[in-house]
Amino acid sequence: MKIVALPSSARDPARLHYLTTFLVDGEVAIDAGCLGLHATPAEQARVRDVFLTHSHADHTAALPMFLENVIEEGRDGPDVHGHEHTLASLEGDVFNDRVWPDFVAVRLGERRLLRLHRLEREVAVTARGLSLTPVEVSHAVPTFGYLVEDESGSVAFSGDTGPTSRLWELARSRRNLRAVFLELSFPDERAELAQRAGHLTPASFAREIGKLGRRDVAVFAFHLKPRWRERILEQLAALKLGGVEVAELGREYRI
Repeated sequence: MKIVALPSSARDPARLHYLTTFLVDGEVAIDAGCLGLHATPAEQARVRDVFLTHSHADHTAALPMFLENVIEEGRDGPDVHGHEHTLASLEGDVFNDRVWPDFVAVRLGERRLLRLHRLEREVAVTARGLSLTPVEVSHAVPTFGYLVEDESGSVAFSGDTGPTSRLWELARSRRNLRAVFLELSFPDERAELAQRAGHLTPASFAREIGKLGRRDVAVFAFHLKPRWRERILEQLAALKLGGVEVAELGREYRI
């Protein structure tokens, strides 16, 4: 499995994490915060399935541009999967002929520009040789993390979350779990804000890793708020958590 967290900043792109999109094997995207700003339209067109964690703009912002970039007369547009709340937000708040044309309703001849698919929690979906299981996590709006599996192993993506439980229960059940991409958004002195918003600080991040109950799994922190990045890194280093590193945006991780 090849995983890339796409860059979203023109300056210091490997470090400044403004928007969220993970590409898995170049064909499946988890979130679309910067998906439509990535590479060329031809390269974007390789992505045929987009799995959204939730409705917030930093995870969906570039979805309209992506869909416009990959329009082809010879085939339907990509499949977009998500929680019913997320899909309702797309239809009501984005594809509403005000913010963006209604790509849900518009046809190109007989072709659809996108197809929306409602996910059921913990019901796996197969896409491009991968199995993706949506798992509810704890955030300010209904949000899914994902367990992504292929023949070689499985990887857990937390999405945006505060302290949660079910994701770790399912992750522990995967004997072939290879890695976890776990959000980390605020420094410890912003713990009250993190709790209200449904995010993690270094201290709560460490407690979440403890719930995994395993030391043989690589853990990658992502979603560090750029304003507080250096403070978060300082606090994370002080915890001396073995097997944890901050995800480098644009780097290909082979797992």
